[in-house]
Amino acid sequence: MASGFSVEPDIEIHVESVGGDLVIEGRAEAEIRARGDDLTLNIEEDRRRATVSAGGDCRLRVPDGARIEIESVGGDTRVTEVAGPITVSNVSGDLVVRDTANEVKIDNVGADLELKRIKGSVEVSNVGADASFREVEGSLRVSMIGADALVSDVGASCEIDVVGADLVLKTGFKAGSTYRFGSVGSDVLTKLQPGADVRFVLPHSTRLDIGLPDARTETGDEVDTIVVGNGSAVVTFENVGGEVTLAQHDQADAEDWFENIIPENLEDIISTQINLHLDRIREKAERQAERARERAERESERAREKAERIAERARRHAEQMQRRAEQDAERMRRRAEGRHWGRGWNWGLEFAWPGGEKRKRGGPFPPEPPFPGAEKRKRGANEPAQRHDPVTNEERMSILRMVENKQITVEEAERLLSALEGQD
Repeated sequence: MASGFSVEPDIEIHVESVGGDLVIEGRAEAEIRARGDDLTLNIEEDRRRATVSAGGDCRLRVPDGARIEIESVGGDTRVTEVAGPITVSNVSGDLVVRDTANEVKIDNVGADLELKRIKGSVEVSNVGADASFREVEGSLRVSMIGADALVSDVGASCEIDVVGADLVLKTGFKAGSTYRFGSVGSDVLTKLQPGADVRFVLPHSTRLDIGLPDARTETGDEVDTIVVGNGSAVVTFENVGGEVTLAQHDQADAEDWFENIIPENLEDIISTQINLHLDRIREKAERQAERARERAERESERAREKAERIAERARRHAEQMQRRAEQDAERMRRRAEGRHWGRGWNWGLEFAWPGGEKRKRGGPFPPEPPFPGAEKRKRGANEPAQRHDPVTNEERMSILRMVENKQITVEEAERLLSALEGQD
């Protein structure tokens, strides 16, 4: 399903629920274009707020000034080139946010997080796997990162409570800014640009590899301080599980770094990550197949109910036609018999008279008619013949239906028509 609507440039878009992947792209046009599986898009009359939900994947093109609020996404999410504020409650898969001019608030990301070219502040509660923060002009505040973290070119202050594995810190360390890392589970690599003016404060027990010729080390009982330049920016590590490496930006050799920080079981880790990714793909395919199966079952059930209703109507109609045909036949017989009681012929039928005697064709009838209300009548030589009403088309059709339904034979139909027409 796809649809497009004109809206206000700063519209607030609330994504309630997306079962699969979600893609949101900002565009200069003041309109919303939506495409997705089982898509629902509601826009308020003032065109300043819209709600979106989809059973499967969903793709939105929105005004670049839109304000985005995402409540729940079952798969991956990608938001690009949106200048308004972005709020995310829960994304089960990966989350990518790029090129936004406002603040970003994220509650939970089940897998990886990537933020790049963010002009506003960033606040993150929980990331299940890796996290990457590149070119963030505002402040950065993160509670929990489950695996590796990259902090690159963060202009203002940075505060991360927990990094589960390795940390790579590569930034300009703006004068007067502060950077705090509560706990890093493994190694730390810090790349400093030439002319850096920063001070590092670490626990005294931390293992250090300092590759800065102009760095000064101040050793204390509980913490050690490494000063580069005047030390106007402050970087504090409260706990580091591995080694801290301080190197110039152009001196840290990539191969040596990876040899130091990448564990020996890298192949197993890569295999595990691939398997996890394949599991997510498999789960997504299973969800889509389950939704398709449920839709097919609903359509089959509706078709079966419709067929049963049609069959029931046909059965009632057939019973009604059968009863009508039987009533017509009975009425025609009574009419024919009533008109010819006194004519001396019974057209091949046998009747039981009150005395038990049966009269056959050609036999005389008793002087009194056997049916109530009949008048005795004798026709004299000069008396005109008895007149009969003409046979109607409805009566003819009833007789034809009786023949078609094999209730009477063709010969009996001819005799019945003759009797109705008053022929001798």
